[in-house]
Amino acid sequence: MLRQVRCECGYLARGRSDNEVIVLILAHVKTDHPDLADTETADDIRRKIEHAPKRTSIPLCLGSAVWLRAIY
Repeated sequence: MLRQVRCECGYLARGRSDNEVIVLILAHVKTDHPDLADTETADDIRRKIEHAPKRTSIPLCLGSAVWLRAIY
């Protein structure tokens, strides 16, 4: 199951494990929020990690009939 954290700026980090997400977020913070790089720790990020929602094969914005016509 995918894990994820969304940064306050909107950046979404997803990974197969907590450690993957932590590495992605720490790299993001270092490049996009350097003023916070020394304040965010792996433990801080770990507390914010959540399960990523499961993806569906049918886009939620389209009815199944419309979607099926689009692919056939």
